[in-house]
Amino acid sequence: VGFALHLQPETWTRLSTIVLDAFGLFAMVTLLKRHAGAMSAWAFGLFYASWPFFAAAAVSGMECNAFVDVLALAALAIEGGSVLAGPAMAAVVFLRPEGVLVVAPLLLLAANRDRLIALGLVVLGAAGLTMVYGSPIPQSVVAKAMVYGHPGPWQGRYWWEWLSPSPL
Repeated sequence: VGFALHLQPETWTRLSTIVLDAFGLFAMVTLLKRHAGAMSAWAFGLFYASWPFFAAAAVSGMECNAFVDVLALAALAIEGGSVLAGPAMAAVVFLRPEGVLVVAPLLLLAANRDRLIALGLVVLGAAGLTMVYGSPIPQSVVAKAMVYGHPGPWQGRYWWEWLSPSPL
């Protein structure tokens, strides 16, 4: 879309992420208001909108904010029975490699129609990526595996050690 509008990739990424952040914030606050109460929704909304790290990440060109925003939008779409639930879940899968794992709990809540739409879009997207790039695995994952190696779960624990409160 950015190229069609003749925008530089950096400009398009920043603008689209800021807009997506606004929708994601709306989705998160709406879900919190319904399930945790108005005070939780307002506290989170104020935190998310005012913490400088989120603003910096949004304009950095990284996909972190977009990933969280689309995940929240997918959850809101599932809850509302929207036809956008399937495409939103598929978008989560394609935004980050761990998107497949992150979307799994949403699949349990989604309607069969939305599951099938998400699966169909993921299969089509993976086929397209394979046709163009030779693999559905993002090049960034391949490059990191080549740089850091892939020695197995325990030897490669520095890849996932951040999940633990203490060194493994």
